[in-house]
This record gives sequence, structure tokens and C-alpha cells, in this order.
Amino acid sequence: MLQVEILFPVTARRDASSFMGKLHKQPFEVVGLRPWGHGELVVVNIIDAQPQDLFAI
Repeated sequence: MLQVEILFPVTARRDASSFMGKLHKQPFEVVGLRPWGHGELVVVNIIDAQPQDLFAI
């Protein structure tokens, strides 16, 4: 298992929520969403996939 953190700028807050919604249908586990500087950090566990599969979403 690999844990990945993806930073969304504050202007893309809706994109972070949309992205998290799509992950629930994939072989990924959303660990959480937390504020980070001028944006939001989405923390994801990659369970049964390759890291590049995350960016194909």
C-alpha cells in the first residue's frame, strides 16, 4: 500500500471534493482532507492499483 498526498489550491476547492467523490469508486481509500497553506490536501491510500492510475481519474 502506498499513501499519496495531493494538494489542491484554494481556488480549486470544488475540484478536491469532486476528486474525492470519484475515488470511492476506484481501488483507492480516501484517508482525509485537510487544510494546507492556501489549499486543501487530499490524502489517499493506493490499495490495489499503480500510482499512475490515480492520475487517470
